[in-house]
Amino acid sequence: MEPLEIIAQIIGFAGLAMNCLSYQAKTKKKLIVIQLFGALFFVIHFGMLGAIMGCILNTVAVLRSLLFANAEKTNANHPAWLAAFIAIYVGSYVLTFTVFQEPVTLPNLLIQILPPVGMTFSTLSFRTKNAATVRKLCLLCSPLWLIYNIVNFSISGILTETISIISIVTGMIRLDRKGKSQA
Repeated sequence: MEPLEIIAQIIGFAGLAMNCLSYQAKTKKKLIVIQLFGALFFVIHFGMLGAIMGCILNTVAVLRSLLFANAEKTNANHPAWLAAFIAIYVGSYVLTFTVFQEPVTLPNLLIQILPPVGMTFSTLSFRTKNAATVRKLCLLCSPLWLIYNIVNFSISGILTETISIISIVTGMIRLDRKGKSQA
């Protein structure tokens, strides 16, 4: 492994820590703010690995987190924001093959669509009123990113999604089954 790849993986581990920690937050706002920092680390991580879709969508995730962490001020739950983010995800998919010239093959078309679909689930989760629903929707998101990370040999990304799935399930058992989830 090249030194740049090693540094990229180390930076990804900081993102891993943030993302896994986020699912243990009792409130939605704390969960989102912690994920914002995880996304910042993964922007750098994926950029250094040359995984364009991951870099683009984590940049969008930072902006999305800022919007939803300040939902009262930004009217984040307005349907126009959801439509805008979905349009950005679709646009990112198209840009990956046009501007960034990823090869247009059936396997690549399928792999590159996974993060935008996952981001749609996580964006829907941010629009909900409580942390329990955030966890449920993120449980749909993580397997999609896991596959993308495997293909792009993102060690920290693979571990992030594996641990996130475990952390989400743990949070669901610890907080949601007992009715302790808070908005």
